[in-house]
Amino acid sequence: MPDHGHSHQEISARIGAPPGRGVLRDAIYGAIDGTVTTFAIVAGVAGAGLSPIVIVVLGLANVLADGFSMAAANYSGEKAEQDNLRQIRAIEEHHIKTYPEGERQEVREILRQKGLEGRVLEEATDAITKVPESWIALMIEPPRFCRRLLSSYFKLRFCLISRLVRISPPLRLV
Repeated sequence: MPDHGHSHQEISARIGAPPGRGVLRDAIYGAIDGTVTTFAIVAGVAGAGLSPIVIVVLGLANVLADGFSMAAANYSGEKAEQDNLRQIRAIEEHHIKTYPEGERQEVREILRQKGLEGRVLEEATDAITKVPESWIALMIEPPRFCRRLLSSYFKLRFCLISRLVRISPPLRLV
């Protein structure tokens, strides 16, 4: 991660930038998945004793198909997350209009969990809930817990399921 400055302008630009996780995670995921699946295809075909040209052709076909598949899946996943975020935003906007005191209590609890208490907690709650955009942004902030293990579990689970579905028709012929 590149170093960053601490002038007022630099801080304002950095904090005001749209949130994003960057592409590092996607690059690592793609590289590992592509390496493992291509190795598995090539090793399996080589183990079956097929000619080197067949091994290369199947390896290349796997690289292309898997790459396009991962790109399409990543695009669809990102779009689904954005759609979900829009839906959550609409729900929060509705709740703020319909149940403002209950939503204020949620803001208070979020801030309490961040370490605020007493008068500072009440003042921060008042300040945030006076600005609807800040209020909504705090309510839809990403979860405050680590999802890496859960995310990895679901990627593995659905990757295995989808690939087993792909190979099941030839298995019936065996």
